[in-house]
Amino acid sequence: MRSFVKLLIVTILTMANFGFGFAHASQPTVVIDGWWSSDYAKNGCEQATSWMNENRSLINRMGCDAVTACTDVMPRYVACTTSAVGAAGEARNYETDLMTQFATKQNCKGASFARVYSSSDHVAAMAAPHWTLIIDYVVGSPIQDWTLVPDPKSNLNSNLQGQSQIAADMADSVCAIVLGQGGTLSH
Repeated sequence: MRSFVKLLIVTILTMANFGFGFAHASQPTVVIDGWWSSDYAKNGCEQATSWMNENRSLINRMGCDAVTACTDVMPRYVACTTSAVGAAGEARNYETDLMTQFATKQNCKGASFARVYSSSDHVAAMAAPHWTLIIDYVVGSPIQDWTLVPDPKSNLNSNLQGQSQIAADMADSVCAIVLGQGGTLSH
C-alpha cells in the first residue's frame, strides 16, 4: 500500500509538470536533466575504464596505492564494470530515489518536479518557468555534485551548487532553495 501511495504521488507530480492541470502556476518547478546525468555517468565510466586499461600493468606491478589516482579511480571502475544496469541506469536509479524524496518530504510541499531524458522532453519541459537541476552523477562515488540553475527569465543570475551524500540531502537543499526556505538571494 505504501509503495502504491508513493507511486501515485510521483505520477501526479509528473503529470502536473507535463500540463495535465494539477500544478498551480505559482508553484516552483524543478526539472531534473536526466539526459545530462546519464551522459555524465557514461562518460565517467568510459574514462575510468580507459584509465584502468592504460595503467593496469603498472597497478599489477606496484599496487594501487603506488599509482597516482588509482585509489580514486578504482572504486568508480569497479562500480561501473559490476553494475547490472550500466552507468545510465545507475544515474536513473539515483534520480528515481531523488524523485521519491521530493514526493515524500514535507519541506518540498509546494514545488513540482519532473525529469527529462531526450531533446524533445527537454524542449517541452524548459518552455515553462522552472529551475533546472543538473546532477554530475559519478557511478561508485559516495558524494554527488549538483547545480541548480534558475529560470533564464528570472532575476537570479547565478547558479547554485552543492554536494550531497544521499538523495534525501539533495532534496532538502533543492527544496529549501526553490521554496525560499533559506536566505534571500538577490542579484
